Amino acid sequence: MAAIDSSSQKSSEVMLENSLLCPKCNGSYTDPRLLSCLHSFCAPCLKSLVDEQASKQAIICPTCSEITTLPKGDGSIISLPCNFRLLSNKEEILLKIMSSTSPSCNSCDDGVGSAVVYCTDCMDFLCQICWDAHQRVKVTRSHSSFTLEKARTMPRRDLLNLLPSISLSCHVHPRRELDFYCIQCSIPVCVKCTIISHRDHAVSEAKPQAAKTKEELTKVMTAVHESKEKLKAVLNTGEIAKEKIRKQKEEVDSLIYQSIASLQKLLEGREQSLIEKSNEVSMAMQARLSHQLDTFKSLMEDMAACQNLSLTAVRDYGDVELLSIARTLQTRATELQEKFSGTSLKLCESPPVNVEMNVGKIASGIASLDKVNWTDPVCPEETTAEIPSCIHVAGKEL
Repeated sequence: MAAIDSSSQKSSEVMLENSLLCPKCNGSYTDPRLLSCLHSFCAPCLKSLVDEQASKQAIICPTCSEITTLPKGDGSIISLPCNFRLLSNKEEILLKIMSSTSPSCNSCDDGVGSAVVYCTDCMDFLCQICWDAHQRVKVTRSHSSFTLEKARTMPRRDLLNLLPSISLSCHVHPRRELDFYCIQCSIPVCVKCTIISHRDHAVSEAKPQAAKTKEELTKVMTAVHESKEKLKAVLNTGEIAKEKIRKQKEEVDSLIYQSIASLQKLLEGREQSLIEKSNEVSMAMQARLSHQLDTFKSLMEDMAACQNLSLTAVRDYGDVELLSIARTLQTRATELQEKFSGTSLKLCESPPVNVEMNVGKIASGIASLDKVNWTDPVCPEETTAEIPSCIHVAGKEL
């Protein structure tokens, strides 16, 4: 069967592989210890962290920065719960089985064969040739096994149940298995520990205690699950609220753009009206002055014509010619002088033209024209949410 090749499968493989490595040293776990935040690290890694700290009474988790209080004494790290699950190779075997690349055969000398079967008695991956040989040998033909093709279709829990479990020994008495549980210390212990270091403590067998603990954990986790689902619902509601705020912002922004565009249109219209009024005033003033200047010009031209004709007559005309027009010239000159005397030479005044724009008042009016109003949100007092410092809030108006 071809290995599953998808982004989700590869992502699961990476997550599973990372869970088998200590986040501090990135190596396989050595005596993994569990912090109160539920992150695990090698005991030596935790000890090095404590040694680097000024305080020896607590340790800051390198992953989430939560603080775990440590018991006093040299055995503070050892007193942390041991995460025995990380000492088991079940997860590693599961990782190889579910990998997009089939694991190598553990029985082949060159290790180039691709495994198709896992023998739970030998705890080995076997290729087809080695598996056929396995079944022919009397000693191994009765071994329990399963094909990798079948394993990849099984639920995770069922597959883990097929894998062999390793014996977990006491770290104080390595030859003794942890068959008992100290109720007072809340740790698994061996039979020797029950009569030595835990002699006066309440002790029970590990198996019935585990069954009881499973029931207790199931009950607790039921409540946790319910709380988690409530949080999930609130988060979903919160995301919907955030989307509502985003859409509301778009609507408000659109209204602002439309309002400002309308104001701009009004201002542009008013600008055109004022320009037209300015043109009207200017043209009226120019027309009045032009009429006065045209009157002066006409009188001046008439005087020039009378003067020129008189000079020509005096200089060039004969006696009879001069006498025949002299009276007319004199009359015309008198008329022009009288007209000149009755004409004011004061030019029409051009008073300064001002426009009262009241820019300051307009600017003040624009500033207070409209506001983005908001009301106090109903939030619990213990919320840690804050209004960003870049937003100035005054009188509930932004």
